[in-house]
Amino acid sequence: MAPANNEEKSEASLIAIQVFVFLLVNFVLWGFAAGFYNGGSGVGSSRRARGNLIIFIVSSLSTLPEIGSVIPYIWNNHFWFVLVFFVVETLLVLFLIWMKKVDNDLKSGNPFRRR
Repeated sequence: MAPANNEEKSEASLIAIQVFVFLLVNFVLWGFAAGFYNGGSGVGSSRRARGNLIIFIVSSLSTLPEIGSVIPYIWNNHFWFVLVFFVVETLLVLFLIWMKKVDNDLKSGNPFRRR
């Protein structure tokens, strides 16, 4: 029973990593869209890198209720970003599929065999 328990933990860990990566990438993309919508004005005016990260996060979260206005604005005024969004999302899904394949290969017992 111990190996099955380890496999379940490994599977749960992989799923947690995939969810975290998916949420992080989507939050960053939303942050850029919110920045375009706000005209790059941000919330404050800090010159330090840590301050800029905080401004990015606060601005992204504070613009979340305006999602109904942000999406049409990005679609009409920054269509190139829509294309970038779909390319990044496609690459992300392919990366997550590849991660699952590598995990299954490692669990198979002979991960270096050629098919």
